[in-house]
Amino acid sequence: MNTEKKLISVMVPVYNVAPYITNCLESLIHQTYTNLEIILVDDGSTDNSLEICQEYAKKDKRIKVIHKENGGLSTARNAGLDVATGDYYSFVDSDDYISTRFYEIMLNVALEHSADIVECDYNKIPFEDVTPENKESFLDIKENRQVSIINNEQALLELFSDDLHLYIKTVVSWSKLYKKETYNNIRFPVGKLNEDEFTTYRVLYNCKSIATIDDVLYGYIKRPNSIMSATLSLKRLDVLDAFDGCIEFFHSHALYELEYRARARFLENTIELAVKMPRFDPAIADTAKELLIKKFNDKFELNMKTLEKEQNLTADRLEFFRDRFNTQRQRFDDTVKSWN
Repeated sequence: MNTEKKLISVMVPVYNVAPYITNCLESLIHQTYTNLEIILVDDGSTDNSLEICQEYAKKDKRIKVIHKENGGLSTARNAGLDVATGDYYSFVDSDDYISTRFYEIMLNVALEHSADIVECDYNKIPFEDVTPENKESFLDIKENRQVSIINNEQALLELFSDDLHLYIKTVVSWSKLYKKETYNNIRFPVGKLNEDEFTTYRVLYNCKSIATIDDVLYGYIKRPNSIMSATLSLKRLDVLDAFDGCIEFFHSHALYELEYRARARFLENTIELAVKMPRFDPAIADTAKELLIKKFNDKFELNMKTLEKEQNLTADRLEFFRDRFNTQRQRFDDTVKSWN
């Protein structure tokens, strides 16, 4: 299969990752598939991340470096999308790395199965365990690859799976290869955390066919000072806005099962945030408690009222969601009691 004419735009947001970015860049420049456009977007780093990027650009003509004022992950990804010229898109976080065969395998699967998106598996790896010599050993290229082909609605159902690993694998931007058309009229939300929750459902909806493979081709590096492990601020409630967007989108597209799964996910994330209350900045903890209680109560009440009038689900699904919402109500109330 002739794949060499397909250009892949690889977008890498960069912000204060000097200790990590070398592993990432080495995995990109040594890809077995070489027709790449590597776009490094420095988001106003205050360490020497930009200098490292510029040094790599001198060594590899495929690398383009963009330097911009700090605006957050979404603005960096959007800056990459704005200049990307490839037939396919890929996102790699600058503290992570990929198999040197990532694009070879992913593009072959995309072309063989006429897939709009190809999704691989990932492994979470502590940074201190990774060396240049052993990093490929944490990944797994399958000799007898299992390829699953699903349509957009099936993929969206996986996005709202209760299986945490499956949910993460589906929602994240970085474990995938995308046909460029999947990002038509889609950009990441500026000023929001949980960027992928705001965009992935719309990208998946744009697809006809998604291929998932069981190869572990992406190394997700766990580091103690990452966004996802820091002291929590009110910005962590952004994820609830994302699920409000999901609810509205699915309702407007007559995807009612998905609408109610999104309603349940809103409540579930409110519970998860309530459980994490000890990690919130003490200066805003009381405000966070008030907001979570109000958001949960308002959504629960609206969910139950909507169920009473719902005519687009079967009786057994209505009963399923009613039971689920009530169970979540009890779990949230128990969590709130534990704050005292």
